[in-house]
Amino acid sequence: MVRVAARWLLCLPLFLLLLGCSVERQTQRIGRLYDAVRSQPQIQPPADYVPAATPAVGVDPIAKADVLVFAARPGDALVSAYATIGQAKQDGKRVVIVYVTNGDAQTDVARALAELPANATPTPRQYLDGASVLQELALQVARSALGMEPEDVIFLSYPDGALHALTAEAPDEVVRSPYTEKDGLFDAGITPYRIARSGQGVPYSFNAILHDLNDVLVELNPSEIYLPSPASTDETVAAAGRLIARSLREVAPREARVFIYLQALEGQPSPDWRVPVTDPAAKQRALDMYAARIGRAGWPNLPAALLEEEGFWEFDYTKPV
Repeated sequence: MVRVAARWLLCLPLFLLLLGCSVERQTQRIGRLYDAVRSQPQIQPPADYVPAATPAVGVDPIAKADVLVFAARPGDALVSAYATIGQAKQDGKRVVIVYVTNGDAQTDVARALAELPANATPTPRQYLDGASVLQELALQVARSALGMEPEDVIFLSYPDGALHALTAEAPDEVVRSPYTEKDGLFDAGITPYRIARSGQGVPYSFNAILHDLNDVLVELNPSEIYLPSPASTDETVAAAGRLIARSLREVAPREARVFIYLQALEGQPSPDWRVPVTDPAAKQRALDMYAARIGRAGWPNLPAALLEEEGFWEFDYTKPV
């Protein structure tokens, strides 16, 4: 036994020498790999990439939703999808409404809130103030009429009345609203709205809004999507539909069902899907909450049919519109 131990002791220096050589070789190999990786050219973002902005105060991170309803302006989602949202909520689904604009080109709203004469033109500040009130109303009505939480209502806050000017042909062109005279979100350090998905300095441009729409779709990953018709006769509504459709072509959730809605059912093809309004009086009361605050006698141009049922058409967003 003593002889065996002695032999092991004699071999120990040789073993340690071999072990040290092996460790040194591995260290050199790792170093060469590290140098090789560092020498590779760095990946650059595409030229049209728009970095995500810092969220405004009061905006919480959004989580997955089952149903996503896009609307051009506050109130539009209730006009066209009140019963649909209510049914989804009853089924235990999470519903999120995304308002593309705050309605900051609504002359009658700005005029009524500022108590201006019928022929007066509101100032840019009055247009912004009117849109701020519409934003608050959208939150109040969503909570009281549909039981939704503030985080279930998202405001992108792009310009009403100028949305059609945000085009892919000029993706970086900054558009100025002729109503608010602003060319971006929170420009010049001014915060026009309490809540907006994008933060300070985000321009009114095609790239900026597409980035926001893509972010919402990817983060929420909904299984059902509703959007306004790109063929609407209302310029802002149609532009919102086209922009959302473009975003869907880029990042639409796999297997999601996509539908468009119209705010007038008369003269349209028979809907692919109908949702009955089981309590028309409740829907009217929800819409009247807007009317009472902004001095309207009732929701403008609301077809009586929309108090009875809501209709939707399957939408093939893969085709350019």
